[in-house]
Amino acid sequence: MTTVEKLHSILFAETNPVYYDIGARNRIETPWLNLAKQGLVDAYGFEPDPAEYERLRHNPDVTILPYALGNRNGISDFYVTRNSGCSSCLKPNYELLEKYPYTKGSFNLKRKTTVELVTLDSLIDKGKLPPPEFIKIDVQGLE
Repeated sequence: MTTVEKLHSILFAETNPVYYDIGARNRIETPWLNLAKQGLVDAYGFEPDPAEYERLRHNPDVTILPYALGNRNGISDFYVTRNSGCSSCLKPNYELLEKYPYTKGSFNLKRKTTVELVTLDSLIDKGKLPPPEFIKIDVQGLE
């Protein structure tokens, strides 16, 4: 039994810990993905960008959900930028970005679309998701 497996059996004897990756673009963070592949954590990713969600959802080791998380349920604008990792429900602040000339081009707007916005509480309260023990958030200013 590995050290990780021993620790897992001590801390989580009944069920696996639950990990949320909020803003899962590219992949679930590597340490958590490795634990999910070993069956030692239940990993959930949230990715509102439809193209990225479609790419990520085929990983059998994690559950990917096509939502942006926020403080209400509904529809939100979603700004897709030249560097897709800079896309957000917040419109790029070009005045502020002028102070960062090396990165401001990454925020050039390609298109504006809409995405489904949900509260985490609503998903948990309706029994659609278990509550998390661990959360990673990278949502371009909506943390």
